[in-house]
Amino acid sequence: MKRLLLEKPFIVLLIYLVAGLALGLVDPNAGRWIQQFGVKPGLATALSVNVIMPLLAVLFGVALRQVGLAILGAVAMTWGFMFGLMLRYTPDNGWNVGELLRSVPPLLIVACLGYAVLGAVTAKASQIFRKSE
Repeated sequence: MKRLLLEKPFIVLLIYLVAGLALGLVDPNAGRWIQQFGVKPGLATALSVNVIMPLLAVLFGVALRQVGLAILGAVAMTWGFMFGLMLRYTPDNGWNVGELLRSVPPLLIVACLGYAVLGAVTAKASQIFRKSE
C-alpha cells in the first residue's frame, strides 16, 4: 500500500487535502458541540489548527517518510482546511478574490509552515530510524 501511495504522490496530496477539508467542513458543528460545555466555539477551530492538524502532519510524516510530500501535504492540508471554512462560512454576498485573500488569517499561514516543518522533520527522522534498524 505504501509503495502504491509513493508511486502516485497526487493520491497522497489528495489525502492531505481531504483531511484538511473535512476539518474545515466540520468546524461549525464542532463549535456548536463544544459550546454546549460552556466553552467558546472558537476552541474547536483552535483544536483543529493547534492539535489535530499538527498531529496529522506528524503521523503522515512517519507513515510516508518523504520530506517533499510532507511539505507539499502541509500546504494541501491547510488549503483544504481554509476551503472547508470558506464553504461553511460563506458571506451573504458571496466570495470574491479580494475577500478570499483578506480572509486568510496570517496565523494560519504560520501554522502551515509549522505543519511543513513538523512533517518534514518527522519524515526525515523516520528515514534515519528506518536505516538504522
